[in-house]
Amino acid sequence: MESRAACSVADGESNTSTHVPGPDTVSSPHLDSCTKAWACNHPPSNRPAQDSDPGHGNDRIVPITVTGKIRVTATAYDNCPICTGKTKDHPAFGITSSGIPATPERTIAVDPQVIPIGTWVYIEGLGVYRAEDTGSAIRGNRIDIFMTTHEEALNFGIQELDVFLVEQTF
Repeated sequence: MESRAACSVADGESNTSTHVPGPDTVSSPHLDSCTKAWACNHPPSNRPAQDSDPGHGNDRIVPITVTGKIRVTATAYDNCPICTGKTKDHPAFGITSSGIPATPERTIAVDPQVIPIGTWVYIEGLGVYRAEDTGSAIRGNRIDIFMTTHEEALNFGIQELDVFLVEQTF
């Protein structure tokens, strides 16, 4: 994982800003006590510019309002037939259940009864993602994070993470 520049996290109670390391080290207790926070969007990406994209790849800090927290079991996937069951000649290859292309550093698969499709989330240590996909094995408090390659997905493994639901303010 690349190193990230410092970010500001605004304390919702005192309305002052605290300078802390990037989201790789933002602690859950801090976000738990905040109603407003700031998220870095540093990783380069091929994200589409439309659809209210929070601006990953342009090294800017965007405000987010935390509306909830969920502890999840996180896994990762890519477009390969092992992960999706679709080959490159399949008409829906690379397309999420919401109808848009799966995008690394943006797309997560969720159980829509837990995290509705279209919801923006801050994944502790990873950044801001959007619930854009579903999967047959993604039920309850489980998410699947879209990655560029199968090797990246395998290296991610299975992790217990905090996911913060955020209002779209970007």
